Amino acid sequence: MSKASSLARLAHTLALLPRWRILVHEKPDGDALGGGSALVCWGKALDKDVSWGGPDPISPPYDAFLSMSCEYRAYEELPKEWLRDDTAIIVIDTSAPSRSVRGIEDGVSPATLINIDHHGDNTKFGDVVYVDDKASATSEILWDLAEAGGWRPCIEACIGVYTGIVTDCGHFTYANTTPNAHRVAARLLELGVKPQELDERINSKGSVKELHLWGKAYSRVALIGGGRVAFTWLSDDDFQELGVSRYSTEGLANELVKVNGVDVGMLLTEEGDCVRVSFRAKGKTSVRELAQRLGGGGHPQAAACRLHLSLSEAIDLIKEEVERLYARPFASGR
Repeated sequence: MSKASSLARLAHTLALLPRWRILVHEKPDGDALGGGSALVCWGKALDKDVSWGGPDPISPPYDAFLSMSCEYRAYEELPKEWLRDDTAIIVIDTSAPSRSVRGIEDGVSPATLINIDHHGDNTKFGDVVYVDDKASATSEILWDLAEAGGWRPCIEACIGVYTGIVTDCGHFTYANTTPNAHRVAARLLELGVKPQELDERINSKGSVKELHLWGKAYSRVALIGGGRVAFTWLSDDDFQELGVSRYSTEGLANELVKVNGVDVGMLLTEEGDCVRVSFRAKGKTSVRELAQRLGGGGHPQAAACRLHLSLSEAIDLIKEEVERLYARPFASGR
């Protein structure tokens, strides 16, 4: 079935269901939240009964400007009232059920579980699956879905889609940037999106203390894997000392791959009894395999995992895995 036919069929399925329940992944990023916001706007415009949320609270700065952010809710598990035959449970930008609200992996019958994503390692869960790993962002897919369904492009939805695309493709600098991403962005600008205003909202630092947090991370940067991998870490104490949230690290991992000669950046963040690892890569280097080996996943150039280890144990493990996966190829001058 062609892309156009698949999108038209998905739009038809959504048109038949009066209740939309939209879920995003843990630690939601700009693509999940921007796309979710747009989908909520479209659903309400179509007179659907819509609500949305995920396993973690909506993160700044997105809570300050995305439409419908005030209606977002954090859920520990799938609400029982969602399990109705008139309901579409739409999971977006999520490669596996374990990355969203607890309970999805057990099935959602009689509701219809819809999986819309662009991750290449998506497990294809759900009753209706639309995964396009060639898309720059899930928000790009949602825009194409809206066009297939004839949904009106209100400015609030446009802002959500633009936010999702630019954050997931590094403002059109990452390798996952597609010609279609540029075409969609051009259309969004024609409809009233203002890039400068959104860039200020997305990338501005909230406080000097957040800059100090980044300073701590920068001061600890070390090179491993033959000098081609830059990694750093932040502890629980760092966040407590400065009084900043964990969302203050948004974009920090991306900075590590800007070091000359570095192809991979890794940020380890202590979160209570576990450590979250954010991976970034550039060029032809992939971090997906490493993230998958450690129980996570994502894109070739942007992935993550969570390690149930102490911070020192996680650092040792990361060093060991990096040397195993990357040292030889890097040493050969790839």
